[in-house]
Amino acid sequence: MRSSLRLESQPLSLAEFCFFNAVEFPDRLAATDENNRLTHASLAQRVRATAHFLIEQGVRPGDCVAALVGPSCDGLVLFLAVNAVRAKWLGLNTKYKFREMQYVVDDSGAQFLFFVSRCRERTYHEEVQGLLQHCVTIRRSYCIDAD
Repeated sequence: MRSSLRLESQPLSLAEFCFFNAVEFPDRLAATDENNRLTHASLAQRVRATAHFLIEQGVRPGDCVAALVGPSCDGLVLFLAVNAVRAKWLGLNTKYKFREMQYVVDDSGAQFLFFVSRCRERTYHEEVQGLLQHCVTIRRSYCIDAD
């Protein structure tokens, strides 16, 4: 059953567009990486679950969420979930040196930090620990690839 929502009738946020595509094209491939193949329906399901998690953790509209993630389905899900709760996304380049990360996070006033422990051949343990010690606005941090 197709949605009656017409794209021309109102602008959609990226998260709303994700949910729209889940109704219109549920079985079509939406995203893929080394470990995942997400249909529009499964992407929307993961975005909704992650958005609920963000809200439960205290993320509110207007809050700044810093994310140290590489190009992946997990990163896409997090990006769309942040958009869904109307928070601000602060993507940290995985190639940044610590001082660059610290400057950007301090300047943004990010309250939350989501990160991967490793991207390609680089690990981020020292950088994350440094951000948590030096960036006083970060209230909570989460490793998104922890077992």
